Amino acid sequence: MISELLVKALETALLVSALPLGSGCLAAQLVALIQSIFQIQEQTLGYVVKFAVMSAVIVIFSNYLLGLVAELFEDALKVMLLIGKGAPSW
Repeated sequence: MISELLVKALETALLVSALPLGSGCLAAQLVALIQSIFQIQEQTLGYVVKFAVMSAVIVIFSNYLLGLVAELFEDALKVMLLIGKGAPSW
């Protein structure tokens, strides 16, 4: 019961963080490639593009990500209720 919740929490954390981080990594590689091709030495360009891409991914997938977190929260509440019912009353 609790171990299943912990596994689901880790899976949710992985999915919620993987989308923005993965897109940021891909954007950084693309910007680095373009900078090396055109020999652009601007250091802040990579940060701006990564921030914009990660923000866009969070906004686009916010409904899906929020649904994952809400589902995990509901499962955690169910586990808490089960634990609370099984506890002896003083």
